[in-house]
Formats: sequence, structure tokens, C-alpha cells
Amino acid sequence: MADDALITLEEQKTGTLLRRRYRLVVCFGCEDFEQFLPCYNALSDALVQWYAKRDKRCGDVRVEAHIHPWIAGRVREYVRDLRKRPEHSPLRHLPLHIVFKTDDGVLEERLYEPVEA
Repeated sequence: MADDALITLEEQKTGTLLRRRYRLVVCFGCEDFEQFLPCYNALSDALVQWYAKRDKRCGDVRVEAHIHPWIAGRVREYVRDLRKRPEHSPLRHLPLHIVFKTDDGVLEERLYEPVEA
């Protein structure tokens, strides 16, 4: 997938040949919440394009963010709440793995399982 100036996108193949799935790995960095908002919009747009491209072959989404610890809570809420937006309904059925990193190492890792319908 193409890279945006604000975020880096990488698509990884998982599963066997007949049960091929794709994992979208999204990486970005920001020091304050104002820097995060354009990254959030780019993430949202990239996910919509990825759903359209892969459809039922979407496997899971991994968000890796190099952020300041002070904004970790708000960033987590925004990324997690993408599932509540109508254009991101496919994300409700996919595992969402969020990894926050700082200069000192990994700050937080969370796995959100698919929401049962």
C-alpha cells in the first residue's frame, strides 16, 4: 500500500494460501494531540481504502504509535472508538492491536477482540 506523509502503512499476508488474510500495520508518531489529529484522519482514510480493497480478506489491524505518554489515553480512545463510526463497521469484526511506544520502550499494548454481532 502507498505511504502517506503522516503515517506509514504496511500490509502483511497471514494464513495459508486458501485462507489468505491481510494484516494492516499502521505506524505514526506525534508529540501532542494537535499533531495526532491529522494522523487520525489519515488513518481513518487508509482504513476505508483498505476495507474496499481487501473486503472479506481483511484479517486484523495493528496500530503502532510513537507518542508522548501524556496523550496516550486520548489517542487510545480515538483509535478504539473508530469501531463506532459507520464507515468503519468492518473494524468491529477484526482484532485491533494497539501498541504505544516512547523513547524508553513500549508504553502500552492492548488487544481489542472483535465485537460480537
